[in-house]
Amino acid sequence: MTGSDAVLSALGLKLPGLAPWNRPEVPDFLDVSSAAVVEAMRQANLRRLIAVSSSGIGDSASMLPGFFKVFIALTAMRHAWPALNRMEKIYGSSGLDVTMVRPTGLSNGPATGTIVEPTKLVGQAQISRADVADWMLAELARSDVRPAVVITTTGAG
Repeated sequence: MTGSDAVLSALGLKLPGLAPWNRPEVPDFLDVSSAAVVEAMRQANLRRLIAVSSSGIGDSASMLPGFFKVFIALTAMRHAWPALNRMEKIYGSSGLDVTMVRPTGLSNGPATGTIVEPTKLVGQAQISRADVADWMLAELARSDVRPAVVITTTGAG
């Protein structure tokens, strides 16, 4: 990280599937990797971090439609949510200038350029990984540091 201006992290858990019995392949991956990112940034004297989390984490939980809360509770996602909450706490308590980007459902489609920062989510909200990457780069240019932002291209209420 030495010589860098900022760190953009898209680290996440690998789930073998969404079936209720599936668990992350490395359950403590986000705990270990988040702590390692913070330590490496401190050693490199870096302050700015933008990391991918998920809509529904932290104070954005109230934005999720009820059906999606049920989906999380009944699938392997129930293991990812606590891990993402812990990751956000590690980054948030690091003393670094951190922004957690909380995208809605991720797709592999092309960038649309129509990114919305909703106050409510409805239906099946989605955003492409390309749009998330574009948003992260644009966020670096801001003069202020926002702690957490939900983004989507569909499903904004």
